[in-house]
Amino acid sequence: LNVTVQSNDENLQFGVDESYTLEVLADRVSIHAPTIWGAMHALQTFSQLVVWDGSNYSIPSVPINIKDAPRFPWRGLLVDTARHFMDVPTLKRQIVAMEASKMNVFHWHAVDAESFPMESTSEPELSKGAYSPKARFSIGDMKDVITFAKARGVRVVVEFDVPGHAASWSAGVPDITVNCPQYMHNINNIPLNPTLDKTWKVLTNLFTEMTSLFPDNYFHTGGDEVVTGCFLNNT
Repeated sequence: LNVTVQSNDENLQFGVDESYTLEVLADRVSIHAPTIWGAMHALQTFSQLVVWDGSNYSIPSVPINIKDAPRFPWRGLLVDTARHFMDVPTLKRQIVAMEASKMNVFHWHAVDAESFPMESTSEPELSKGAYSPKARFSIGDMKDVITFAKARGVRVVVEFDVPGHAASWSAGVPDITVNCPQYMHNINNIPLNPTLDKTWKVLTNLFTEMTSLFPDNYFHTGGDEVVTGCFLNNT
């Protein structure tokens, strides 16, 4: 098995070249790829060509020539640990499955109205919004998932749902959300309070910390219609 990679750049970002060629002959296998990520996909393809008959491994038909490249640069899967907590081994199992399917974006929907499972050194009170002390991700856990995913060609893109869907934030910082009685019947209607300096301080501290931790960042803005309606009706 001969693997040739043109670049030693290990940067994994949106639009990275993941193409490869794979040639399987009777006596040798050759892989050529511009980047290590393409080579990893080629090895995954090669492993899926191998058949186990109960006593031996074999590749039923040779020669095989494959030239492959992704049709879409973003091939993602969203996992929501805010509404349903999943531990690190469960997340890793999913990432392994993504690697086998050549998916490359683990969209970690981390925080929502129901819970705030991500621990923070800059704003440690926020994780009081987790379902329980055991239903949290430490800084070490997050780094572990990021490293594990990258080793399999998967980017981790984290999502903190703001300014709406913020009920879980108030468990640790009670005065950071808006009290809008007409909207309180639905937990997803509770937004952050943008009129407080404290709100912006917490957001700045948290996002500065998290953007230094996660290589790719996506912050979903949700529930702004609730913020607008609340302040129009409760000035």
